[in-house]
Amino acid sequence: MPDSSDRNSSLRVSDAERNEVVDRLQKALAAGYIDLGEFDERAAGAQRAKVRGDLKGLLEDIPDGEVALHADAAVMEVEERLVVKTTMGDVKKQGQWPVPGRITVKNGMGDVKLDFREAYCPHEVVEIRLDGGMGDVVIVLPDEWIATENVRSTMGDVRNKCTSSPLRARKRINVTGKTKMGDVVIRRERKFLRWRW
Repeated sequence: MPDSSDRNSSLRVSDAERNEVVDRLQKALAAGYIDLGEFDERAAGAQRAKVRGDLKGLLEDIPDGEVALHADAAVMEVEERLVVKTTMGDVKKQGQWPVPGRITVKNGMGDVKLDFREAYCPHEVVEIRLDGGMGDVVIVLPDEWIATENVRSTMGDVRNKCTSSPLRARKRINVTGKTKMGDVVIRRERKFLRWRW
C-alpha cells in the first residue's frame, strides 16, 4: 500500500502554493539564511513545480518560525518607494533606515549619499533611479551587497566598485538613469584607524 507521504508528493500544486514558497524564500533571503544565487535557483524551482514533490527540499534547511518573525516584523514599516530630492543642499540617508524596493534620486546642485551599511532592507533587489544635475551621488554598500549600474553621464564620472562581493551576495542594487555634471560612486566602507565612512 502506498505511503501517504508518497501520495502527497504526487499531488498537483497551485499558484498559491508556489507563491507561498517564493514568499518564504524572500523572507529567508532578507533574514540572511540564503544568498541571492540560492534564492534565484530555488525561486525558479518553485515556479517550475508541477507536483508537491517538486517543492520538497526548497525550504527544508530554513528554520520555520524565525524566518517569518525576522522578516514580517519590519516589512510592514517599509514604504514601497522613496524619492530623495534636493536643489542645492546635501541629503544623507544613513544609520538604521528602512529601504524600499524603489528609490528615485533627483538632485540639482546638492549631493546625495545613500549609506546602506546599517539599513534594514527586506528586499533582495533594490532599484535606484537617478535624475542628476551637478551634484554627486555616493552609494555605500555592505560587503555582502553587489551593484549593477547603467547610468548615462554628460560630464561626470560613474564608478562602480561593488560589482562583486567578498562574501556571499545577499542583496543587489540596480542603479539606472542619468546625471549631467555630477559624479556617481558606488563603493564599500572606507576605513582609517577607528574612523569609518
